[in-house]
Amino acid sequence: MPQKNSPFSPEQLLAILQQFPTSGVYWVGYSGGADSTALLCALQQLKSALAPEIKALHVNHGLHPDADAWQAHCERYCAKLGIELQVRRVRVNRQSGTGLEAEARRMRYGVVEETLRAGELFLTAHHRSDQAETLLLNLVRGSGVDGLAAMPVTRVLGRGLLARPLLEFSMQSLRQYLLDRNLEWLEDPSNLDQSLDRNHMRQHIIPELEERWPGVSERIVRSAGHCRDASSVLAIWADETLAGCLPHERVLDLALLDDASPEDDGAAFRILVRRWLAINQAPPLPTRRLHALSDQLQHASTRSHVCIEWEGWVIHQFKNQLWLQPHKSISICPEVLWDKPGPLDLGPSIGVIEFQSSMDLPPDPIRVSTRSGGGRIHIRSGGYHKNIKDVLREAGVPPWLRPSVPLLYTQKNILAVGDLVISTRLDKWLEKNQSRLAWRPSDPVLQFVHKQCQNQAVDHAESLG
Repeated sequence: MPQKNSPFSPEQLLAILQQFPTSGVYWVGYSGGADSTALLCALQQLKSALAPEIKALHVNHGLHPDADAWQAHCERYCAKLGIELQVRRVRVNRQSGTGLEAEARRMRYGVVEETLRAGELFLTAHHRSDQAETLLLNLVRGSGVDGLAAMPVTRVLGRGLLARPLLEFSMQSLRQYLLDRNLEWLEDPSNLDQSLDRNHMRQHIIPELEERWPGVSERIVRSAGHCRDASSVLAIWADETLAGCLPHERVLDLALLDDASPEDDGAAFRILVRRWLAINQAPPLPTRRLHALSDQLQHASTRSHVCIEWEGWVIHQFKNQLWLQPHKSISICPEVLWDKPGPLDLGPSIGVIEFQSSMDLPPDPIRVSTRSGGGRIHIRSGGYHKNIKDVLREAGVPPWLRPSVPLLYTQKNILAVGDLVISTRLDKWLEKNQSRLAWRPSDPVLQFVHKQCQNQAVDHAESLG
C-alpha cells in the first residue's frame, strides 16, 4: 500500500490491483476529469503488465450544455490511448424527488450494472479527499456506522465487482501525475456549483478544517477505516443471526430472532433489519421509518397488518414475519381467456399456468383472472362450504399477494385456485386425460409462497357457483 503522502504512480497502482480478485476485464469509469484521466493513463502504461483487458465506460447524462463535447473529448482521448470506449446515454428524471445528483448517480450505476459481465471489475477514480468528504457528508446526514465507514474499497455490483484503487491517494497527487506528463483533462464547471453539498464540503468545510488541523483529511479517512472494521464485525454477527431466521431471502421470521426482537431496546433488531435490506440490495430504511417499524411491531397482533414504504420498496408484516419486496413488483393476475392448447403466460411476475402431459383443454372455455367477489368452494373431506378468501388465508397466502393467485373459471364456476385447490369437475378431467395442472410463478416471493402453500396439502374442492 502507498505510504503517507506518497506520489501516485503506475507502479503503486499495480501493487493495489494485484490485491483485487482476478478479472478478464478492467472497466474504467471515465468522465474526462482529472481523477479518471489519471487512472486511465496509468492503466494504459501498465497495459503490458496486466492480464485483464482495459476498457472505458462513459455515461452521458445530458445535464450540461457541453455534455456532448465532453463525450467527444473522451472518445478522442481513448482512441489516442488505444483503449476501447463504450458510451451510454441516459435521461435523468429531474422530478424523481431524490435530487438531481442522486438520481444521476443511481442511473450511472444502473448502466454499469447492466454492462458488467460475471467476474469483471469496474474501477472508479475515487480518492482520499472523496473518502473524507463522504464521511463528513454522511455524518451531517445522521448516518450510522455503515455510512461513517464511507466508501468500501470493493463491493459487489451486479454480476461483477466495483473497485476503488485510488482511495489511498490524494487529489493533489493525481493531478501532479498528470502535470508531470503534460496530460490534459476536462474541468466540469458544475464542480464550482456551491449549491451542491459535496462541492461546498470540498471548497469550504474541508479547507477550513485543514487550516485549523493540518492533515485532518487523512485522519478522517482513518476514522472511516475504524468504522468499516466495526461495520464488518456487525455484518458478520448479523449474517450469523439471520442465517436461521430467513425461510426466504425476502422473508424475515421474527419468532426466530430470539434476543433481537423489537420488544427489547430495538438496537439489535434495527441492525438486523438494516443488514437484511442490504443483503437484498434494497435502499437503507430511513432511521425514523425504522424506529416506526419497530414501534408498530411491538403493538401489532398476529391479525394486524404493518406496512412501511420507502424509495420504491415496501415491508409487510404477516403473522410473525416481515416480507420485503419492491413496491408494485408483483402484479395482479390479468383476466385472460384460455382457449388455446399450451402454456398460458400471465406476465413477468405471475408466471405460467399449463396442463402438463396433455395438449388439450377442458371442453368449456376457461377464463383466468384474479379473485372478484365472494366465490365459494365445497371441501369434499369436510363436506362444508368455504369462501375463496378463507381458502387463500388458510393456505398461507399473504393478503397483499392474494390478487396475484390465478383463478380458473368456466362460466360462473370456479375450476381451480392456481394449482393449490382444484374442483372435483376439473380433477376428474385431469385424471381422465392423465394430465396435471401446474402454476409456475416467476417472481421469487410468489415462488416461495407457492411452495409453502403446496406444503399445506390443501384438499381438492368441488366448485360452487
